[in-house]
Amino acid sequence: MADARATLGRLSQTVPAPPAAVATEAFERALEDGDAFVVGPELPLRSAASLARTFGGEFARSVMELPEDRWSGPVASAFGYHLVRIRDSELGDDGFQPMEDVLNQVTMSRKHERRDAALEAALVKLRGRYDVRVESERPSPVRAASGGGDAGSDRRPDARPSSR
Repeated sequence: MADARATLGRLSQTVPAPPAAVATEAFERALEDGDAFVVGPELPLRSAASLARTFGGEFARSVMELPEDRWSGPVASAFGYHLVRIRDSELGDDGFQPMEDVLNQVTMSRKHERRDAALEAALVKLRGRYDVRVESERPSPVRAASGGGDAGSDRRPDARPSSR
């Protein structure tokens, strides 16, 4: 954690709202100083719920309170400690997402639910058309390769449409 605090100190020297070249240089130094992270060094805009699912609730609550365009931290998560810089936020002045964005998210979520339900119904219908039988004994590869045994002994178990 001492390394994170030292890196934060170096990054903080470029704030508030540094020119793009200085911010990029500071970001690259932070990447060199920090550990590689499975989701990469930057995340797209995410909701508090999404952050909580990935990093834990305490991390999500802490991140939602951080100022924009400023390095902050270290912030603890399920993965360790992080230095965080909020580059962009879609919250309005009242602290909520714009209604249009929420409506789009709800609409997309409902479309996904309907698609998933239709897929599940189609799979149930397809499963009803097939009988699956697993033969208790499979022929040995040597016997099947040599051509020994009866004519059907080298067949693998399969699924066949039933005559329902």
